[in-house]
Amino acid sequence: MAGEWAPTRSSRGVAPETDAERYVVSSFHDDGAHVERGLDPTGPIGGRDYVVVTGPDYVLERYFFFDTATPETIDAFARRIVQDPEFRDRSLAGTAPWNRIAGIYREAARRIEVAFEERGLRNYRLGDEAAKRRHNAAQDRMERLCRDVHAEVERQVRREALIVGLDAFVDEYVERARTAAEEIQAGDWE
Repeated sequence: MAGEWAPTRSSRGVAPETDAERYVVSSFHDDGAHVERGLDPTGPIGGRDYVVVTGPDYVLERYFFFDTATPETIDAFARRIVQDPEFRDRSLAGTAPWNRIAGIYREAARRIEVAFEERGLRNYRLGDEAAKRRHNAAQDRMERLCRDVHAEVERQVRREALIVGLDAFVDEYVERARTAAEEIQAGDWE
């Protein structure tokens, strides 16, 4: 039905055949577009919820980070992509605010994650309880740092600031990540 959101399927916990990590939570049809909302436990830091909107001549995928990841927010975004051609065009071109936020944030999160990877804190051997505690502490610290970075990036982009000082802000958080990783590796976090 054009103009109405109608669920086409819901499959909780069932991974699609093509990718064992991602799975569809729900999907809808609206005005000739197909919308698929799902979860990706291996997605970017703070972004396990995603949506894929497939129209007659476009496919757009977006991850939602931290507090922006609610079913209502995701569905509203998908509806806007389907129903607002100007917003859809800006999104496809990578110039919509959400694109800019995601691009800046993902690069910052990658750099923060590398700081923990360099100290060997992203994985641990089963049975090594000390390594597991270090890994969990690193995961917690990394997510808190990334949440702060995402909030600042979103604040600056949404208010259309010139993103003055954002590079220095991200560099500071990368340095905080390095310091935290060193402390955790040395056992100084407990």
